[in-house]
Amino acid sequence: SPPLFVMLAGALPMALLYDPSSLDLMDASVADRLRKQAKTRAVKLIREVISEASPDIREGTLRGHAGALAIERVIAPLIAGRARRVEGHADTRKYLAFAARSKTGPSPYTSPSLPPAQPPPS
Repeated sequence: SPPLFVMLAGALPMALLYDPSSLDLMDASVADRLRKQAKTRAVKLIREVISEASPDIREGTLRGHAGALAIERVIAPLIAGRARRVEGHADTRKYLAFAARSKTGPSPYTSPSLPPAQPPPS
């Protein structure tokens, strides 16, 4: 019988790029909005990676019939391949970076792993 859970990713090293002069992280609503953006981006990334790996993934694997960690073994290298070093920082680790969006528009920072954000519709 399939396991009770299926692990999609053991770790998602997410990096949020934002302009500290325009976002006050001490404001709970700003921090909540940024957390929500990070979660949304992580879910989108997992969907994209599973779609990219779809020839290597069978329906039964997604449902856990090949074990709880089978899907993670297939998509972990694809996730790692999308991670990049954040430019301008001494940290040598790689992250899945994305630019935060403020209520007034996109961050002036660009993400090394994503296309530039389009301005919100007027």
